[in-house]
Amino acid sequence: TPLNYKTTDVQAAIWEATEGRGADLAVEAVGSGVATQTAFDLLRPGGHLSAVGVCTDQQLAFGPVAAYDKNITYSIGRCPARHYMPILLSAALQDADRLASVFTHRFPLAAGARAYRIFAEKNDHCMKVLLRP
Repeated sequence: TPLNYKTTDVQAAIWEATEGRGADLAVEAVGSGVATQTAFDLLRPGGHLSAVGVCTDQQLAFGPVAAYDKNITYSIGRCPARHYMPILLSAALQDADRLASVFTHRFPLAAGARAYRIFAEKNDHCMKVLLRP
């Protein structure tokens, strides 16, 4: 069930859906310390947190003692994107308008360095960048 943090108290919704236990699994796909901390907070003791968002913070949002005390499993790493590309490309082409709505910023490929800087600094509420060849 998708939950929009702008319109829903996500923690209350998770607590209600799990009868106060917390989520078994949380996937952090945004790449921010705030999102990582939120995912950690929503986990039940013994839960699993998987981080696939590219977070450039110097430290994790939670410390090793907190992770140990909550007994979580933490996975981090890159998605094998090339493996999924044929499947995702087909799905994207079937619903191009929906895919287009994900991107907050669009740049020509030649402006890639500038686009990455804007993304990394989260300037102008940048969440996802589309680079056009």
